[in-house]
Amino acid sequence: MRDNLFIRPLIAEDKKAWFSMWKEYVASSEVTTSNEVCEILYDRLLSGDLRECKCLIAEMSGKPVGLAHYLYHRNTLTVEDTCYMIDLFVESDLRGKGVGRALVEMVHTTAKQNGIPSTYWETKDSNQNGRRLYEKIATKIPYIMYQKED
Repeated sequence: MRDNLFIRPLIAEDKKAWFSMWKEYVASSEVTTSNEVCEILYDRLLSGDLRECKCLIAEMSGKPVGLAHYLYHRNTLTVEDTCYMIDLFVESDLRGKGVGRALVEMVHTTAKQNGIPSTYWETKDSNQNGRRLYEKIATKIPYIMYQKED
């Protein structure tokens, strides 16, 4: 399966495939967002600004099948920045076949190439498939996340 898997940065020509995967990811996360926010996010992903979100695309046989969004940011406990993998999505028929692992590995490798030694992410407690992967490739940290909105 991984022989024909290629991980690469998002390019402008990916817009239709990215939007399709992004909409599916958002829906599966049980959240909503506007088309305006999606358009702005897409532009930010392509901006090249080091402080903006970035995107890697998993491609098989020339077809985008997964994505990972990530962001570099300061860390109060180290001199180096850290990498936050914000979103990870793989087409449902390819889950469990190494695509998600390859995306996570490439996000972390890319961060390390940019002098950033650590990558972290979060997932829903109920995401059993994702958690099985994450527990094989990373260390679970003992933090609970909170969110406050107006």
